[in-house]
Order: sequence, then structure tokens, then C-alpha cells
Amino acid sequence: MPYHRTPGNIVNRLFRLPMLAALAALVAISGLTVAGGDLPSAAASAQGGASPPRYDHVFMLTEENHGFDQIVGNPAAPTINNLAHAYGYASNYYGITHPSGPNYVATLGGGTFGVASDTPYWLFHVNAPNLMSQMDAAHKSWKGYFQGMPYAGYKGYCYPVRCMGIPDSDTLYIAKHNGMAYFNSVNSNPAEMAKMQPLGQLQKDLTSGTVPNFSYIMPDECHDMHGAPPVCVDSGSPGDVHDKWLVSTADAFVADTISQITASRVWATGNNAIVITFDEGDSGDNSGLGTKTGGGGRALTVVVTNRGSQHVVDATGYNHYSLLSGLQHAFGLGCLAATCDTSTIKPMAPLFALDPAAPAMPVPASLLTHAPIKPAPSGPPTATTPVSAPAAPAADHGHWQVIPSPNLSNDDNNLAAISAPTANDAWAVGNYYSADNPDVFRNLALHWDGRRWTAIAVPNAGDQENTLFGVSALPTGQAWAAGYYADADYRIRTLIEHYDGKAWRVVPSPDPGAKGDMLFSVNAVNDHDVWAVGGSQTDANGGFRTLIEHWDGRRWSAVASPNPGPNGNELFGVTAAGPANVWAVGQEQGNAFPGKALVEHWNGDSWQVAPGPAQHGYTFDPYAATVSGSQLVAVGTKEDGKDPQSSLAFTVTGSHAATSVTPQVGSFENDFYGLTSAGKTTWAAGRSADSDPNVQNHVTLVEQLVHGRWTVMPTPNPGGTGGDNGFGGISAAPGGPVWAVGTYKTSSSANQTLIERYVP
Repeated sequence: MPYHRTPGNIVNRLFRLPMLAALAALVAISGLTVAGGDLPSAAASAQGGASPPRYDHVFMLTEENHGFDQIVGNPAAPTINNLAHAYGYASNYYGITHPSGPNYVATLGGGTFGVASDTPYWLFHVNAPNLMSQMDAAHKSWKGYFQGMPYAGYKGYCYPVRCMGIPDSDTLYIAKHNGMAYFNSVNSNPAEMAKMQPLGQLQKDLTSGTVPNFSYIMPDECHDMHGAPPVCVDSGSPGDVHDKWLVSTADAFVADTISQITASRVWATGNNAIVITFDEGDSGDNSGLGTKTGGGGRALTVVVTNRGSQHVVDATGYNHYSLLSGLQHAFGLGCLAATCDTSTIKPMAPLFALDPAAPAMPVPASLLTHAPIKPAPSGPPTATTPVSAPAAPAADHGHWQVIPSPNLSNDDNNLAAISAPTANDAWAVGNYYSADNPDVFRNLALHWDGRRWTAIAVPNAGDQENTLFGVSALPTGQAWAAGYYADADYRIRTLIEHYDGKAWRVVPSPDPGAKGDMLFSVNAVNDHDVWAVGGSQTDANGGFRTLIEHWDGRRWSAVASPNPGPNGNELFGVTAAGPANVWAVGQEQGNAFPGKALVEHWNGDSWQVAPGPAQHGYTFDPYAATVSGSQLVAVGTKEDGKDPQSSLAFTVTGSHAATSVTPQVGSFENDFYGLTSAGKTTWAAGRSADSDPNVQNHVTLVEQLVHGRWTVMPTPNPGGTGGDNGFGGISAAPGGPVWAVGTYKTSSSANQTLIERYVP
């Protein structure tokens, strides 16, 4: 679900437009015809209920967020359609519920066990038997293969680690799409966790003939039809340009994966199957499955067998529990939870049927067709004229107060960062869904003139996607902003823009990454000395390297920077105390948990790794930094794989780094995303939550550091207790107010810009 909207809003956005399948195009691609929404069958529709034969190997691959009618007959998915026609598919299959997380749990455990959101898996403590524990007890083997996972047994919620946040970010690997990790029998046992491995291990195991009996294959969010800004485009609405690209990209992943599996010697021996399914469809309907589930919508499930019956259309009422039952029968296992209700849940026997006399056959290459999508650009942006908010109210000294701010659409508007060089000059940047294309993020820039906030026209370098994550304004009236855009080939590129006192313009910037580049923060020492930091994706499996770029008054260039983590490095924040005293903070991934905070320093000649805080049993992801006096201060989020996320800070003084205790507001989640300082005072901004894992409502969070002690400052929450509130950035104007920016929404609204001011 892109940008972690509430389940209702997710379904409305992803599935609000019915897809009109381009049947003529599909016939040209695959030779299929489609009638009544289903693929044709050479055999009569089968009915489930019998027991599938025993299997040696089953490979299961899950795609995301697309209903049956959005895939069947879709010319962007020729491989999936070809396989459904040539082998077999369930025409009446349903997800369990919305959103993703509980569907993945249900497929492996026979129930949702209280999981009703996409919150980190370790907060649910699912202590229930599951397919993996059943396989262990039966002395059968299993593994998970996850695209984008940095190393085997990764405990983190996501990778790259800057996920969620404000504006929200999706990533490559994300644990809400990993049902295995939810179960205590897996997440509490290092040996079991080690069975969850990066996708590249699959080809190695196929080559060596050591694949397990059950292989659980998960594409990353750019290859499972989900979409993941800022590492790839958002999914948008069914049938739009983004969705076509994501469906096509996922279909190509399916083709490549099936080619690897069926060309291996494993496929040629014994009884083997590949399952392609979707986590959820586009409605809450269960179609005859009674009240067993809450309803996850109709979705396509395809089963490819090496000796199976061909052209099977199984019209039995199925859901994820039926698939689990089919797997249990295929491996000779008992039932679990919902799969024990045989009056409602039927195993998918017809699709797993085998002809024992038939030779094992690879999938013909002619079925594994790729249809690259090159749609037209999304169109020009709107908001070419300034839009002003009402004048700010009089200062409420000693209190944070909401200041009116403009929004450029009725859909999401988000602010990520702010920079205030003087009391009467400040810039805030972020993104918004434009009115001309409500599925494409556009750049958003707001300016404070001492009286009111005004949305100022800002260029969009990419037709497909644009976002500004960082801004740095100077007392000279100039400003710099940095982020990313998606080019015509949907590749993520660095975006740097400059305000010369009159207008914003895009300034060319390097893109050294083979797969994509993005910038998260920018800091200007002066008009001719500016730094921007982020990350470069070096390969399709999610490898990242630090990216540091510099403006010398004439051009931007990439500057060499250290990469101490063997499995990935990124930088999220940059701050400067002078031309030879620049700091960047981020995260590095080693070969095991926990990941380490990454601190790098520019001494005027080169970037070097600087001391970071000691981390004992937790990963610290710093997102922002500032220089206060002689100290570097950095803040971010602490993640230990067992407790709610908590805010954390550290300081670097000379060669010494030390963590700094920050108060936790509420018991569920605390995150810092922004940091600023003025004089002897430092402020951190973010969000917190005090609720259960299935209620994802946040409140604004600001903490103040004075004389080495952090204290919480009360802040307003215009979204109310049933909505969502949070800050993405904060800035203190010298001798002027402190500003915090982010987003809020009520229980029924889209995200709206949030700006608050504190005047001592």
C-alpha cells in the first residue's frame, strides 16, 4: 500500500477505477481470448475438495494489491496470463482482509492472530503453529527468498531503512510482506531466521540442487506491483501509466523466476509446483466463503505443475486458507486453525493434480513473454501561480501554535523539511498529488515572508514522479532544495533545485548509480559551497552506496565517500559548521543484526568515517544532524526487533560519541526526523503514538535539548486523536521563531500541510 495510507483510503486509491482490459492487445501478445472476466479453458471447470498428491517441491510467489479483473486480460501481464491459461488458475479466490500484513500471516498460519495492520511484525507476538513449524516437525525443509533483503536472517522492518517517515517512504524489502517473520517460532530462533535469505540465494540453491521442499519467494516493492517511492514509482490507480509499468515489471520478474526454476534439474525430478498469488484484491467480498474472514477481495491465483493437468479453471470458492490447506496436503501435513474447518475451507486439489505417467516438463519459453511498457508522460503539473494562506495570527509566546499553510490539491500534501535563515524568510518543501494527475507526486515549495505562507511555483524535472526531501536557505535570499524524480524510463534520479531570489530552477546533478539515485538532505555553507547527501542503488537486488554531491559555485559533482557496510550504506542528513567542518549521518548494514549508525565528516580535503555511538542489541537509524557549539548532535529511530520503535539521539565531541536519552511520549512509537539548533538550544521534531499495533494514529513530537537534557514541548495536533499528525523537519531562525513542518489528516481527510511556530 503506497505511502501507508489507511486501509480504506488504500483501497479507494488503488482500486477506485475498474480496469478495462485491452483484449485486442492481449490477443496479439499471447493469443488468448477473454470472456466474462475469466480465461478460457480447454476442460470443464474443476471443483475443489479432494486431496492433492504429494509434492517434492513447491515454490510460492506473492504479488501485491491487484484484483482478479486487473490482471486477467491485462496486456501488461502476458506471462501471468499465459501461465494461467496453459496450466490452471482459481477463478473464485479471495484475500482474507486488508491491508497486506494479515494476509501474509493467514497464508502461513491459518488465521490472522490479531494482526490487522502493517505495523512491525515483532509487536504482535504471534505464538501459533504455522506451516514452517509443521514442516520442521515433519522433517521437511523450507526457506524464504526475499528480493532486497540485505543479508540472511535480517531482523529489520525494511531495507533501505528510511521507510515510513514524513513524507512517507516505501522501500525494497519490507517485513509486512514477509509472513514468516511474524511467527515466534521463526523470529525468536536465529537458526530459523537464517532460513530467510536474499533472493540471489535461490539461483545458487537451484544450481546446487539444494532448494528446500517449500520455497517462499517475495519480490521487492518495485517488482511485486506495489510501488515504492522514492526507490521506484507509486502504483497509482489501476490502468494508469504507473500501474502499467509496475505490472509489466512484476510480470517480467515472474517470467525470469519461473525460467530459473523450471530450467533447473530440481524441476525435472519428482513432483513440483509453482504458485503465483496476490495478497489481496479490490473489494471486501468473500463470495460464498461465509463469515470465516473479513474479506480481502477477489484475486488471481495460478498453479504451474511439472506433470499436472493442463488448462484447469477451478471455480471453487477459495481464499488464502484454501491455499494453505493445499500446501499442507501436498506435503502430508495436518491442519491449522481455519484449515481444520473442512466444511468451509477446501484444499486446492484440482490445481495441484498430477498425471504420474507424464514426463516432467519445463515451462515453454514461449509462455514467458515480456511486454515492456513505455507509456506517454503524465502531463504538465498544475499550480503555476502562487497560492497564499491567511496571514499568521499574533505570536502566542512560549507555546507552539498552528500557522495557516496552503495546500495545492484535495489529495495528499506533505512537507518534509524547512529552512529559516531569518525571521521573515523561510522555505518549506515536500510533495503533493496534483489535480491534473492524482497518482503522480509533484514538488511542493512554500515560502514565509514574515506575514503568511505562500505556495510558490517550483519545477518538476520528471513527468512521472517528483519529491523534495531537503531545503537550505541563505540570508542572501537564495535557497537550495534536493530530492528525486523519475525519468521517462521510470528510473529514479537526483533532483536539485535553486532559488535565485526570483524563481526556482532545476540545476543538473550527477546520477552515478546503475539503478537509481536519490537525495535526502541539502545544506548550504554559502552561495558557492553547498552539500547534498543520499544514496545510489547499485544493483537490482537492493545494494546501496552513499551518495555525496557538492556545488562549487559552477556545477554539482559527486564526491568520493566511504562505504564501510558490506551490505549497504545510505546518508539521510547533512549539516555544516564551516567549509572544512561538514557532517553527514545515515546507516550502514553489516552481515548481521544490528545495523550501525554511520557518521561521516568532511575536513576540507576528504570524507572520512567518524566515531558513531555504541549500539548494543539495537539498530540506530539517524535521520538528521546539526552542529551545536562544538558538538555534532544527531537524532533518529531505534529498532531492536522486539520493542516499539523509540526516538534516540547521540552526540559527537572530538573523537568521542555517546548516546543521549530522549523522553518517550507514549508506549508505542517515537521517531525523530528533523533537528535544528540556535545558540545553546537544540530542537528535534517527529511524531509519537500511544496505541496498539493495529491503530496507526500519531501525534506531533518536539523535544528540546538544553544543557545536556532533553525535555518534551507540548505541540498542537490539528488532525485530532482519530487522525494522524507528525513533523518531518524543524528549523530555528537566528533571533527569530522556531518552525516545525510536516503533515496532518483527520479521520476522513487526506494529508494536509502542517506548519507550527514557537516564539519564546
